[in-house]
Amino acid sequence: MPGTHANHTAGYATRLAPLAALLACIGTALPPAVRAADTGPRESALHVGGRVDLTSDNRARGISTSASRPTAKLTAELLHNAGLFAELELTRVSKVQYPRGRGLGLQATAGYRFGDAETWRFEIGAQHSRFPGARLPGLSGSDFTLIRDPDTGQIVDIQPAALDVSPTTNELFAGASRGPLEARYFHTVSRTFFGINGATVCPSIPDPLGALACLEAGPQNSRGSQYLELSYTHRLSRSSALVARIGHQHVAAWRSFDTSSYALEARIRWRTVEASATLTGARPREKGVYDVKLANGSVRDAGRTALVLTAGYSF
Repeated sequence: MPGTHANHTAGYATRLAPLAALLACIGTALPPAVRAADTGPRESALHVGGRVDLTSDNRARGISTSASRPTAKLTAELLHNAGLFAELELTRVSKVQYPRGRGLGLQATAGYRFGDAETWRFEIGAQHSRFPGARLPGLSGSDFTLIRDPDTGQIVDIQPAALDVSPTTNELFAGASRGPLEARYFHTVSRTFFGINGATVCPSIPDPLGALACLEAGPQNSRGSQYLELSYTHRLSRSSALVARIGHQHVAAWRSFDTSSYALEARIRWRTVEASATLTGARPREKGVYDVKLANGSVRDAGRTALVLTAGYSF
């Protein structure tokens, strides 16, 4: 009966009206992200990326690690929305600078970034640098071989025993930035800063007595070395920028290895491809401490000012 059906329908509508009003209030109170139907895939909190670079010279704090020759670098990174990050970098390095190694430099970094993108931003973390298989030649300051005259038996010479040193380095770092300005500080916590200590440095002293006295002074490790870098980024457009950097490296116990580094970089990005030209170098406190003697007998200053060209692809 049409009349009876209409009455029943009106009755249901009357009874359901309070429930409909309650649901409408709840729906209004919920944030838009909750009210919207989640029909698409959710954005992952973990981001994975990578990059391949070809460069005319690999520089670290102004010093070449590839003997001023072209090289390649592969970088993989993990970023979490909470601010955690990790990065692994593989680089071809000079076997002259890192002897007995595989010609590979490995750098692992992990840390935490926090702050306000509009004001101050901060980061803290740790960095591990190693060169698989590499050992720097050195001499022991506590183990000596006595050379005696075969006829008299008297000691005619003292030769320190060979002692190889690993260039593996561990550092803690902290950084702060605001707008285009950024400052970063590194502190060495490993026994040496890239293998610099008495065993590797003392044998290079020209005076034999001076070298021996240096060795007898003990290991003279470079733990506690510090590096401070300041940078300024000037945006030319959404895809290009100029970056200026200055840094100072203090090597604990060995001030002659202290350096002041500098770099002026111009870079441009197009989609996943980036190119840069960087004028960079480093001046050590004592000239010649970063010279590299190549197999052909020539000598190169690893910190000399040079124009470094780089092309990279991100994926």
